Amino acid sequence: MRHLIQQGTRVHTGSVYNDASLKQEYPGEGIRDSTVVVAKTHFPCGGCWNVNGQPATERQTGRLDGRTILLLRNPFHAILSEFNRKQSGLNHTGVIAATLLTSPEFEAFVRFRVPSWRRHTQWYQQLADVFVVPYERLVAQPRDELIRIFAFLKQRRPLALKNLQPAIAADCALGKDAQGHFRRDRPKLVDPFQWTPPGAHESLRAWACRELAGVWDASAWGACLVDAATAV
Repeated sequence: MRHLIQQGTRVHTGSVYNDASLKQEYPGEGIRDSTVVVAKTHFPCGGCWNVNGQPATERQTGRLDGRTILLLRNPFHAILSEFNRKQSGLNHTGVIAATLLTSPEFEAFVRFRVPSWRRHTQWYQQLADVFVVPYERLVAQPRDELIRIFAFLKQRRPLALKNLQPAIAADCALGKDAQGHFRRDRPKLVDPFQWTPPGAHESLRAWACRELAGVWDASAWGACLVDAATAV
């Protein structure tokens, strides 16, 4: 979504991080002031995906004053994507071997990340000015969702984006370079969360669905217990 916002507004997007590998694609990487249209963050805590319930600091939220676009992805897909990133050496486009998805490392990762994802999402949902964008809806209906996003940004940044036309911006964002360079190939796999680890009495998905009961969005993701295939 960061790439799409940058393409549509023609304004750099920033980040509370400073990843040198992203500088060519995102010249605003590491910047989180009013010179960028949005600033990426994974917080509300001291470490990405390590939510401990502590209040976020000014630095961690990027000083966005609670104005937030929350890109909310199916947690199973999000957790699998993060596992893939970590196991491929923090590579933004790498793909791991499928055998890792029935390993003790994967089970441990899932059992830690599911409650972390839930608390992370709950923290953002309680903010006063949050604009939720379901990732799957953005993929399925990109123009409609981008028009909504650009309208939100124009309302929140009226001076910086006074000439922005949301529909035109959406069309610009969806040009030939809409995906950017940091998208990994995502082969379809048998759902690894249906795996029941040795010694467990239920699948990882069944356990996770109970953990996610308060935040699961059936309108965006369907039934929690049903997912015939998933993607890294």
